[in-house]
Amino acid sequence: MCFLTAGLCSSKRMINLKRSVELAGSIVSPRPIHLCSTIWKLLLFVFILIVACTGLRDAIDIATSSPSSFISVEGVLAHSTMWLYILYLLTSLVLSIQYHCGSSPSPPVVRIVYMVMMACVQFTVSNVFQLLVWRLSNLEHVSFVVAHAVWVLILFDFFVSTLQFSYIVGSIEVFVMTAIVTSIAVLFVPGYVAEWDALLITSMADVIRWCVLCVVWHVFIFTHFKNWLNYKWWTSQRISLNVNELDILNRESATDGNVSAELLASSINGVVGDKQQFVRIVMGSCTDQKKMTIATYQALHREQPDMFLLLGDNIYADLAPPTITKPITQCCKIKRVFEEEYNLLLNHKDFRPSKYDYSKQVWLATWDDHDYGANDAAKEYAEKLPAKKAFVEFMEAIQETNKQQEIEAQIDEIKQDEARGVYYSYDYEQKLDADTVKLRVIMMDTRFDREEDETDIVGEVQWQWLREKCDGPDDIDWYLICNGSPILNEGPIVKGGHMKKTVGQETRDKLFEVLHANNDKILNKSILLSGDLHYSVWHSWNEQVYELTASSLTHSKPWFCCKCWIKYLEIGDYKMAKNHDGNGATSKSEPCQKNSFGLMSINKQKFTFCVKDAFGYSYLNISHQKA
Repeated sequence: MCFLTAGLCSSKRMINLKRSVELAGSIVSPRPIHLCSTIWKLLLFVFILIVACTGLRDAIDIATSSPSSFISVEGVLAHSTMWLYILYLLTSLVLSIQYHCGSSPSPPVVRIVYMVMMACVQFTVSNVFQLLVWRLSNLEHVSFVVAHAVWVLILFDFFVSTLQFSYIVGSIEVFVMTAIVTSIAVLFVPGYVAEWDALLITSMADVIRWCVLCVVWHVFIFTHFKNWLNYKWWTSQRISLNVNELDILNRESATDGNVSAELLASSINGVVGDKQQFVRIVMGSCTDQKKMTIATYQALHREQPDMFLLLGDNIYADLAPPTITKPITQCCKIKRVFEEEYNLLLNHKDFRPSKYDYSKQVWLATWDDHDYGANDAAKEYAEKLPAKKAFVEFMEAIQETNKQQEIEAQIDEIKQDEARGVYYSYDYEQKLDADTVKLRVIMMDTRFDREEDETDIVGEVQWQWLREKCDGPDDIDWYLICNGSPILNEGPIVKGGHMKKTVGQETRDKLFEVLHANNDKILNKSILLSGDLHYSVWHSWNEQVYELTASSLTHSKPWFCCKCWIKYLEIGDYKMAKNHDGNGATSKSEPCQKNSFGLMSINKQKFTFCVKDAFGYSYLNISHQKA
């Protein structure tokens, strides 16, 4: 399935990276940390330059000595591809040297260079491949020339690089550039040089056929197949566990200035700058535990976080994730056992690889409907108690590497009280270079006492517990209120009056009542964290209270799903909060439809947040400082 889709609709989907903060204006090639890559680029540049110059000299000599002879259309394409790839290699080397020397061009320049070079490379590799195919299909005319070696080296250089092409934009660029070059050649460069040059392109119909073939190669080989190769390389045990040591993600970023350097510095992979200026927290939701490889789990471990928050749908106990797993389980009529599904995740090679040290990490979890046992299940769910038992055992299992007495005591209370949901809290304290940060992490249960009509998703007993937890000591710097279901998100009303991907206004009203209690004691130091949506987004209330939603780890909504398909409303279409004293979101971000995890860096006065995909590229970057 991975090869058939190149991950297009699965956890392997690693395409369409243009919205990433880093790639929005990224340099053409990463910083050449390893000398061998720089030497290879330099040698390839010199070799192709020599071949191209020799070929151009020969063509000029022939044209001069025999005015009736001209270079063929195929010759025009051969020369065009070589010179464009020379330009790409030269640009890549110049930018890399600039970054090595501590200087770089302005972001707008880098962005333009990146767009132009990607267009050139996409045109080059597709036409080079088509030229090779044509030569092999005319074996009676084939004789080895140095140009063939150049074409092979160009293809080799592309396949061993980490370049990723675009399906749609790339196809348009390949078609247009190929059409322009071949049309000019057909109209203005008739004739041929050598007897074995069969004139394959002699009319505009041939031009269109050649362009279509180049687009086919671009889509299926240089985009689709290359994405699959990149994924298999990136997630291999040899690479995925050593990304930080190999400095693969140690790249420079050039943006348009809308995101500050400080913000980028706090979201780049691994230990960047002075890690002790922030507490680093990763979070995620919606995991198909039956996936053979979970690349986002590999990536989030590379962040070396201090705290890990599982925000619901940590497994699909209902065996119905929107992946290939669902039809397989339905066809095979597999019977679910809660404990077995949790064990699949706990024993997964990517969930907690043995290489990393978890002894100082705090792991906390809450649940949502799918690990609760059924889609949109609420308090009347028949199997809520077996589901609770299995989830509590899962909570105990993730505490094994760093037992916290405070958490264990609350787990015991949850186990003893059959009528209680799985809500609990944890006070986290960490000394940074400047001061000590104190966080109160509140893990809510939005399923066990959830009303069937979803007006109140918490229940009065838990609301009272939340009021008590939010009336803590004054020295608590931040309250992190974690929910399986997003609170501030509003979705459309679908058939039957059911609210899709939203909760009732009663829940929001009660939450804001808690936040405003005691003269707004915690209003300016509360952060809501959630999952569930299968896309990532952030909401804010008057730029004071933020809800950060990180979803999904293995099956976010595909990039081709429009906003109406993902039940996404623009902030201007939010009606509930406006009609209820403004108790709801006043602004929100665009959605990020990528398999990703959330990364938050937080200290006493501020936090930064982004979601990151399995390649380490960041999206939805935001920074907030207390008033």
